[in-house]
Amino acid sequence: MRDDAGVLVVGGGYLGSAIARLVGPSVTVVRRDATPRPTRPLPAGARLVGLDLSTGEPEDVRRAFAHLAAERPVVATLARPQGSDARFYPIAARRLAEALPDHTTRLVWISSTSACPDVDGPVDEHTTGPVGPRGRMQRAAEEAVRTICSHRGIPWVIVRLGGLYGPSRPIGGWWTRRGPGAVVPGHGWIATNLVHLADAARIVLAAAREPRAEGRTLLAVAPDHTPRRLAYARAACARGEPPPRFEAPIPTDRRVRGKRVDGSHTATLLKYRFLHPVHAYGLR
Repeated sequence: MRDDAGVLVVGGGYLGSAIARLVGPSVTVVRRDATPRPTRPLPAGARLVGLDLSTGEPEDVRRAFAHLAAERPVVATLARPQGSDARFYPIAARRLAEALPDHTTRLVWISSTSACPDVDGPVDEHTTGPVGPRGRMQRAAEEAVRTICSHRGIPWVIVRLGGLYGPSRPIGGWWTRRGPGAVVPGHGWIATNLVHLADAARIVLAAAREPRAEGRTLLAVAPDHTPRRLAYARAACARGEPPPRFEAPIPTDRRVRGKRVDGSHTATLLKYRFLHPVHAYGLR
C-alpha cells in the first residue's frame, strides 16, 4: 500500500502492527495504551494513540474517533483483553461502529473462521449452519458491524481470518510451550485452516481498498489443509524438536475430519496471490 494511503488501525497487536508496518509512516495505530512494544514494532513516523475501546467512556471514544477516523479507512484487529470473556467482541464492535464519524471511508472488521459453520467438509462464504459458543460471539460482533454501519451509511467489510501463524508464533507453538511430555488432545486428524501473518496483513489491506469487497464477508485462509497432526509433526521436525504426542490414534479410515475453509473466492475477488499457499514450517 502507498505510504500516503492513511489507514487507522485499531488494535496494534500481532496482526495490527504487521498491517501498520505495511502502510508505513502515514498510519495511525490505536492501542489500549500508548506504550511502545519492542515485540510489536511500528514503522518510523507512525502515530500511536492510547485509547481503551472496551472501558473508555462512550463520549470520549466518539470524540477521539471523530478526529482520528475522518476520511480514511479503519481496520479493526482487536484482541480480547486478558480476564475478559468472548462478549468483548460484540461489545467492542458495537462501540466502534457507533463511534466512527460519518465520513469514515470503510470499516474492515477482523473476525475469525470460528464464525464459519461447524460442518465436516468444505466451507465457503455462502455455507450456512450452526457454530460453537466462540463462533456465536464472533457472529454477534459481525452483525453489529453490518447493522450499525449499514444504518449509518458507512461502508464495511468483514474478514474472517484462519488460524494466524508466523514469526514468533509458529505452527503448533502452543504445544511446544507446554514442555516435554505434553499431550495434544484428540487424534489431530483434523483439517487445518491457517494463514501466515504476511498474507493476512496484505489481504486485510486489499479488502480496505477493493471496491467490490464492500458489504462482503471474506475468508482469509491459505489453500493448504494439511491435518493438524501432520502439520505439528512437520513444524516440530523443522525446528529440530520431537513430534507431539496425541491422546488418540489416527482414525482407521484416515479420512480427514473437520471443516475446510475455502478462501479461493476471496483471493479471486481481491486479485491476491498467497505468499505462503503451503504452510511455512521451521518458524520460531
